[in-house]
Amino acid sequence: MEHYKQLINDAPFNPSPTTYRILIKGLVDNNRLERALELKEEMDVKGFEPDPVVYHHLMVGCVRNSDVDGAFKLYEELKEKLGGVLEDGVVYGSLMKGYFMRGMEKEAMESYEEAVGENSKVKMSALAYNSVLDALSKNGKFDEALKLFDKMIMEHNPPRRLAVNLGSFNVMAEGYCAQGRFKDAIEVFGKMGDYRCSPDTLSFNVLIEQLCNNGMLTEAEKLYGEMGEKGVNPDEFTFVLLMDTCFKENRPDDAAEYFRKMVDAKLRPNLAVYNKLVNGLVKVGKVDEAKSFFDLMVKKLKMDIASYEFIMKALNESGKLDEVLNVVDTMLDDDGVEFSEELQEFVRGELRKEGREDDLAKLIEEKERQKAEAKAKEAEAAEAAKRSARAAVSSLLPSKLFGNKESESSSAEANGNAVEASVVNGEPQVDQKESIKETSSSESSSESEEDK
Repeated sequence: MEHYKQLINDAPFNPSPTTYRILIKGLVDNNRLERALELKEEMDVKGFEPDPVVYHHLMVGCVRNSDVDGAFKLYEELKEKLGGVLEDGVVYGSLMKGYFMRGMEKEAMESYEEAVGENSKVKMSALAYNSVLDALSKNGKFDEALKLFDKMIMEHNPPRRLAVNLGSFNVMAEGYCAQGRFKDAIEVFGKMGDYRCSPDTLSFNVLIEQLCNNGMLTEAEKLYGEMGEKGVNPDEFTFVLLMDTCFKENRPDDAAEYFRKMVDAKLRPNLAVYNKLVNGLVKVGKVDEAKSFFDLMVKKLKMDIASYEFIMKALNESGKLDEVLNVVDTMLDDDGVEFSEELQEFVRGELRKEGREDDLAKLIEEKERQKAEAKAKEAEAAEAAKRSARAAVSSLLPSKLFGNKESESSSAEANGNAVEASVVNGEPQVDQKESIKETSSSESSSESEEDK
């Protein structure tokens, strides 16, 4: 919105309907429906024609918020502004969803017939079709959705007529999954290329999630493999889906490998994902592997006290006290967490069992000494830098600007010697400033005589 305000205030042109479409969709997608509605009012004030696509985005927001009355009100408002006739069918999907939410199936299907029936004069874009397709698919009308999808495929004749797009195939894949027809979902997903549609990361993730959640990990992994073949990059969500499912399928090594691939791909798993990984590895006794991932991620993530405590206790239960101290060493270097008294007592108690209680105190003392030395070196380096900077500046500018005492002293001594010599020769002592003035006056008089 800040960019929008700047556009309004500074740009030498006014925002177009396309500008409003983009802004309103963004606001709706980010659950800021009230602000989106305000922008619609702003369009009215500026004299823009009613835009069905804008009303579509707003009605989607209302339905998402279960505000059916709001969706109906927007539909009636648009219809009234357009003289009672809707030629663009983009709002019908949300209208149907509103009716379904109210249990008004008859009205929903009447709206469907009005939009896509044989005698309909409503123009249906791919966006409009997809909205209706989604309404049917998610409200017990999947057979009707299949018929509509076939109709869309028949009408599709690019570049003249674009009746299907990526969203169409996403809706159908989800619909098949909801019916438990996963092979059909995979099949329709694979047909995208036949209609000049290319799946994106979101498309793959939707289907991979459905497959993972329904015990079809092998199929999900095959789909993941196709991502690289089609030049589509998996994101954090892709890898986490596969990692979680591998743990559920008792494949911890594969789960760890997906996490590593995520890191190698320069993606940024968060602390929650890291915790899932090490928890899963520790549960199956792979403590060394968990520690290796701790070492890998401790510099990349902001570990909290719970993450440190978990790995310490896991290592301790495996009898790896030296590794526990190694984690303590790392923790003491981390300024973002505090080595609490409770955790110190836990470590101290475990060391005491092995007669090594002093090891912790020695480690803390050594760390404090190192930090003190580092701090002293930093202060010394900072002071040296200041001296170097002063010296560099001093060498570039006149010494008088810095009050060079040695130069002033030498100058004063020279003046004193000159005065003393004058007295010895019997000449009167004249103030240096007066002498300068007299000289200047004499020169001026000479120039005046010459001018005459």
